Amino acid sequence: MRDENNDMFDMGNHETIVTPGLVDEHLREKRATMLFKHLEMHVPALKKFTCALANGFGARSGVNMYLTPPKSVGFLNHYDGHDLFVTQLQGKKCWQVCERIENDQLRTGGAHFPYVNSSRLQEVLGVSCRNITVRKGDMLYLPRGTLHASLC
Repeated sequence: MRDENNDMFDMGNHETIVTPGLVDEHLREKRATMLFKHLEMHVPALKKFTCALANGFGARSGVNMYLTPPKSVGFLNHYDGHDLFVTQLQGKKCWQVCERIENDQLRTGGAHFPYVNSSRLQEVLGVSCRNITVRKGDMLYLPRGTLHASLC
């Protein structure tokens, strides 16, 4: 998880039972994004869905959930080493999405560019960026290597 300064921290090396109260408290007090990985391992309907995606696309599939407090930033400029389908379940989120450079060999594993603004990234990487707002029910597809950040 990340706090309001975008610093990583965890809840300890012990098993934690996540309750709605714990989530509310964390989002209210820590103002940090909560990440729940591999939800398909815990929700049978998601397991069925990810299996169907894997069979259809011929690639591994998984579900992660990010809960970010309102008016907070989850992760700064970065790209992932895998394709993403972002589904907005509640509220809205502003994203900055930059074009993907096909021949950029550095983008195969994912990287982060913390505290680097978009104009500098556009200048250094030679890509153009745009702002997109996704609202409840919207889906955003980000191919592997697409530089992106949630802005608000």
